Amino acid sequence: NLGNLLAFVDWNGSAAQLQSIENLEMKWRAFGWRTVTLDGHNSFEMIEFLHSHDFSTMIPTVVLAKTIKGKGVQFLEGHGAWHHKMPNSDQLNQIRLELFK
Repeated sequence: NLGNLLAFVDWNGSAAQLQSIENLEMKWRAFGWRTVTLDGHNSFEMIEFLHSHDFSTMIPTVVLAKTIKGKGVQFLEGHGAWHHKMPNSDQLNQIRLELFK
């Protein structure tokens, strides 16, 4: 009776730099989860899913939210090194310019 359990995974591919994770949907299904893959950058798609999700099912659901690390900032986008780096003040200004243009 875990139908009310809903998990979200930020599936940005950064873990693949350390260890390949093949067919993430099948891995979750193998543990008995229902899987749904959405565009993690599309808030309308995510909200629509939440409004339409049937929580009365007997199995838990995982949402695999496909994202791009650093999306919207050219020098950050897709670069794993920024997972643990802090931008300097010039880089922070560039980030603000690109995100709030």
